[in-house]
Amino acid sequence: MKYIDNTILQDDNVNLYFEAKIGSGGYEWINLANQYETFYESESSSHVLDLLVETFKDKTKRWLYLEQHEIIPPENYERPYYSFLVDCLKKHDEISKFNIIDIDLSTSNHVDYKRKGTYGQYYQSIPLMIGETNGNLSKMSYDYVKSKRNGFDKKFMCLMARGRPERTMVNNFLKSEKYIHDVYRSYLISERINRECQILPKDIDFPFNIDNTGIKDIKNWNYNQRSGISTVYIKSFCNIICESKWDNRHIQISEKTDKAITTLQPFIIVGNYKSLKALRDLGFKTFSDYWDESYDEIENDEQRLDSIFNTIEFIQKTYPYEKLEEVYNSMEDILKHNFMLAKQMWESNHHKYYVTPIFDKIIIDKKTYEISIQRFG
Repeated sequence: MKYIDNTILQDDNVNLYFEAKIGSGGYEWINLANQYETFYESESSSHVLDLLVETFKDKTKRWLYLEQHEIIPPENYERPYYSFLVDCLKKHDEISKFNIIDIDLSTSNHVDYKRKGTYGQYYQSIPLMIGETNGNLSKMSYDYVKSKRNGFDKKFMCLMARGRPERTMVNNFLKSEKYIHDVYRSYLISERINRECQILPKDIDFPFNIDNTGIKDIKNWNYNQRSGISTVYIKSFCNIICESKWDNRHIQISEKTDKAITTLQPFIIVGNYKSLKALRDLGFKTFSDYWDESYDEIENDEQRLDSIFNTIEFIQKTYPYEKLEEVYNSMEDILKHNFMLAKQMWESNHHKYYVTPIFDKIIIDKKTYEISIQRFG
């Protein structure tokens, strides 16, 4: 085993790598989920896992199959992913240190296979993306964020990326004459960045407004270079969040909702059935005192979306610009509660499942089976 300079480029066709979180006296965990799916379906790769586990079993506290930003789909539970890992860890007497972790907050019967199935004893659901924005922005304080909010240019914001049918309907609704002047809107499937958003001040965002001064190649701009809060967030009243899942199977609370919480925004969630309930079950407060949130209780996707549009229309009609500041200030208890809860969740637990600024990649050459360690940070 050797340490190699972190400027050396690794050939993905030759090397396998596993992220390792540095801890006291070794590693807090090694993530076994860093490979392509085919790796976990190939018996020829068993030697790689045997070598990894045997080499590091006394150097790591935990073995994780860790999805920090994704939900493990049901079809993966029908493939040999986990039996492959479980058999290896059992063989090396390391199974007591194993966990399968993703961010699925669903509790309905059709997703209980994760908790009740063959691998249920190893499975944990943790909303790891809650608090991540705050953690990555130098642990901003509530008072700092509050000081940045001083009036509204728009009633709504809605940032959408990958194209989906429900997002197309949301986009078409918001770009109608009735709303277009009252929303910061971006839908990357049809317009790279909407003109209203392009003219905003160039504060580094998440990374919606990118100050590219000194950045030679914007394509290589690192997401973790962002700092501060975007004008899009602090100058809009309500965030219409198109969450990652719209499949009536899973509930994923992603960075989209976390950004609204971190920037002290009230929000509406265009997401799966009972997404708001999942947030409330975690201890967060929502905005039923100000508008109708019954859309969250509608299981049918089309009807739920119609109800969301009705809620947006209610806000548009009920809260004129001259009243927004007063209404927003009356929400302070909710917004502060959510901010502090997300911050506490990150600092007490969630940060443990992300690599620190300094971390190791354990690299195994697929041809020679030589192990090297590449340090980053």
